[in-house]
Amino acid sequence: MRSFGPMKRQGIIATAISTLILYTVVASYRHRVASTMGFLQQSRLTVVAESEDFVHLPRQIMTISVQRTARHSTPSGDAFFKEGQQQLQFENRVSSSSWKVDEDLRAEETLEKPRGGNAVAVEAAAAEAPMAQKDKPSLFTKTSDPIDPSTFLDTQERSSLPPNTQRSEPKHKVNAVFVMLLREKDLYGAKEAIRQIEDRFNHRYGYPYVFLNEKPFSEMFKDSLRAISKSEMKFGLIPTEHWSYPSWISKERAAEARKSMKKIIYGWSQSYRHMCRYQSGFFFQHELMLPYDYYWRIEPDVRYSCDIDFDPFLFMHENNKTYAFTVSLKEYPLTIPTLWNTTKEFMEKYPQYIAKNNALGFISNDGGESYNYCHFWSNFEIADARWMRSEAYQKYFEHLDQAGGFFYERWGDAPVHSIAAALLLSRDQIHFFREIGYFHNPFHNCPAEPELQAKCHCDPDLNIM
Repeated sequence: MRSFGPMKRQGIIATAISTLILYTVVASYRHRVASTMGFLQQSRLTVVAESEDFVHLPRQIMTISVQRTARHSTPSGDAFFKEGQQQLQFENRVSSSSWKVDEDLRAEETLEKPRGGNAVAVEAAAAEAPMAQKDKPSLFTKTSDPIDPSTFLDTQERSSLPPNTQRSEPKHKVNAVFVMLLREKDLYGAKEAIRQIEDRFNHRYGYPYVFLNEKPFSEMFKDSLRAISKSEMKFGLIPTEHWSYPSWISKERAAEARKSMKKIIYGWSQSYRHMCRYQSGFFFQHELMLPYDYYWRIEPDVRYSCDIDFDPFLFMHENNKTYAFTVSLKEYPLTIPTLWNTTKEFMEKYPQYIAKNNALGFISNDGGESYNYCHFWSNFEIADARWMRSEAYQKYFEHLDQAGGFFYERWGDAPVHSIAAALLLSRDQIHFFREIGYFHNPFHNCPAEPELQAKCHCDPDLNIM
C-alpha cells in the first residue's frame, strides 16, 4: 500500500475539504434559486386561482399571465422574472392607490357578503350585453380598427415633432398646468412622480403645478413638494359640494349598491366614487385651474421612462388636439352596466352635440348599439380644459350625474372622459402619445421604435397594447 508523507496528506485533506465546501455552496445556491422560482411560480398561480374568490377582475388583466406563459413555455432567467414581475404588479394594483384604502373603506369591509339582489341583476345584465356584434348601418363614423390606439396617430402630424434623439429648445410656453389629486399620505409617491416629470421634461419648461385635496394640506407637506422643483406650485381645497352626495342621491340606495358590489374591485368604496365623480366633472372648474387652457394629469407613484424632448402642450395647441392619452384598455363591465344606455339617452336628447367625424367606432363595434368597453386610461391624460368646460361636455356630465351611476354603480372617470371624447370631438382631435414612456401599476406604454427606445429605459414587451 502506497504511503504519503505528512505534507502530502495535509494537501490531500485540504483539497477534499475545499471541494466539499464548494459543492455545499453550489448545492445551496441551486436550492435557493429553485425555491425562488417555485415561489414566484406559485404566486402567479395563486393570483389567478384566487381571483374569483377575492375580486372580480377584467378578463384582459387576468390573461396577461397566460399570454406570457405561452410566449415562454419554460420560464427561465429574464423571461421568468418578467412574468413574476407582471403578476406582482397585478397584485399591487388592488391596493396601490390611497383613494381606495382609507377609513370609510375599512368600515365598509365589515359588511356582509352580498346575497343575490343587485349583484345578481348586475351580473345578469352584463352577461346579456353583447361584447361585439356585426357592424350595422349607422349615421356615426366608425374606425377600421376601433380598439387599436394607433388610429389616433397621424404620421404626418408626428413629422412635426422634434426628433427624439435631439434636444429642442423651448419656443414659447402654452397656458398649461400639471394637476394632481392626492392626500398627504401620498407624499413620497408624489415626490417620485414630480421628480420624474422634472427630469424627463419640465426642468426645461417650468410649467406650474396644482395639487388638490378634500382636506387642507399642511405647510410641511407643501414645503416638501416645493423642494422638488423651482416651478410654481399651488395647493387647493376641493369644495365640499364637489366631494359629497348631491341632493338627488339616496344615501341608503348608494350604501346598498356598495354592499352588493363588495367583491368588485373598489366596488365597496365610498371615497373612490367621490373621486371618480370629481375627476369626471369638477377638477377643471376649481378656482386654481380656471386660469389655464390645458392640463396634464399626473398621479403619485407613476413613472416616465423616456426623455420628452418636445412640448406636448405646444403640440396639442399647434395641431388642434383636444384630448391625448398613452394607454387604452377595456373597462370592467360590472362597474358600468347602465352607462351606455344613459349615454344613448343623452345622444337622443342632444343630437346637436355629437361631432360629425366622431370616434364612435373606438367605443362601439355595432354603430352605437352597445359599448365595447374600450377607454383611455385617464390617470395619464393631456387635454384642453376649455373643452371640459364647454356646454357640450357639461351637458353630458350633468346628464350622467343626474342618473346617479357614480353612486348606484361604480362609474369611473376614464370611461366617462373616453366616451365624451369619442362622441363630442372629431377623431383628429384625439391623439396617442406613443413616444411618452409611461407606467402606472400594472400597465405600461413603452415605445418600441428604435429611434424612440434610444431615450427610454422601459421594456416594450410589457406593453398592454
